[in-house]
Amino acid sequence: MKEYNTYLDLFAERMLPALQKGESANWEDIRALDAEIDTRRQATLVPLNEIIKSLEQESVTENQDQNTLRDLDAETDILVKRP
Repeated sequence: MKEYNTYLDLFAERMLPALQKGESANWEDIRALDAEIDTRRQATLVPLNEIIKSLEQESVTENQDQNTLRDLDAETDILVKRP
């Protein structure tokens, strides 16, 4: 997640110090930095969305497996209880 770390570093190492200057801050530089941060943030969303999709698919597969096991367990119970 290099993009994510770059995004966080950019904010922590450049934006926060610029904002801490208060009234003496160069607002043009801050606006440019803000645009760069927005670009970096967008770059982090692609891999994060891929991770989310992967986790969602794993969850669907796991739920299907659990449902199959539950159905088989119910069938086994019925067969065992038959006289």
